[in-house]
Amino acid sequence: ENGNFDPNTGRFTAPVSGRYSFGLSLMVYDPSGGEYYYRIDMQRDGSTIHYMRYSGTMSGGYKNDGRYFTTEVDLNRGQYVQYYIPNAYSSGLLYGGSQSYFEGKLIKAN
Repeated sequence: ENGNFDPNTGRFTAPVSGRYSFGLSLMVYDPSGGEYYYRIDMQRDGSTIHYMRYSGTMSGGYKNDGRYFTTEVDLNRGQYVQYYIPNAYSSGLLYGGSQSYFEGKLIKAN
């Protein structure tokens, strides 16, 4: 809303110092409909501060799976955060689409 998120880079830059809450709703699509595995990182200024690993099996004719990630992060004014997928251990996985979104809000200013 205020221009703090850059959709070209996927980065949110803190306008003020404080504690922020971030969430990512991510849709994963596997054209093969089989097993999948991937890791997703939350990075602050390019360094990983949290990471999660996810795996599953597409079943029942469905080839997609949705996940929601959330975390709280302390940021100084000008620092940025982004979610990053460093590697997927399943070939052909696709991420995003119209059902994926990134959100954030300031919880407490310093």
